[in-house]
Amino acid sequence: MVGVFYGLVLIELMLLLLTPSRQQRVSIVFLVLLAIIFAYVPITVSDNWVYNWYYTHPEVPTKFEPVFNQVMQMATKVGLSYQQFKLVIFTIEMSCMAWGLNIFQVDNKRVVLLCYTAIQFFESGVQLRNYLMATVVFVAIAYLWRDKRFDTMYFVMLVGLAAGIQLAAVFFLLLLPMRRLRTRNAQL
Repeated sequence: MVGVFYGLVLIELMLLLLTPSRQQRVSIVFLVLLAIIFAYVPITVSDNWVYNWYYTHPEVPTKFEPVFNQVMQMATKVGLSYQQFKLVIFTIEMSCMAWGLNIFQVDNKRVVLLCYTAIQFFESGVQLRNYLMATVVFVAIAYLWRDKRFDTMYFVMLVGLAAGIQLAAVFFLLLLPMRRLRTRNAQL
């Protein structure tokens, strides 16, 4: 299945090179195939096993953060299988990436998606909370650097939401004082 995935990446890369620069949009077919691989290809590492076990045993109290617990419990109550739950997580992650890229005003979203999938895609299917938190923080950082009215508040609220998914998100609050640096090079 890894070969199929990298074949998809190569096809997308070829399409990227052949498409005029003004029409470079993310392929829906590529996203659908990524979603299927993300949710349905069995990954046998311990993190995936733990998430699956807690998801299929909702009566057992978990040590996950409250927002992630709520999302799991809602999905369980609706009757979603673990794979369908992973599809929901994938959809949220890709939506957050698109949202953040729009705020950052990135023209070529296809290149970003290819870089993300080629580097981190298989890990994000294993560490559900980490990558869900990371995509929410990505949107938060986009707001922080946009620097319009209320953007700092959006940043703090989104980091708070992300901390409810994975507590490590609170460290991104350290970006607040960095944004106040005088030059863009110092900020970067």
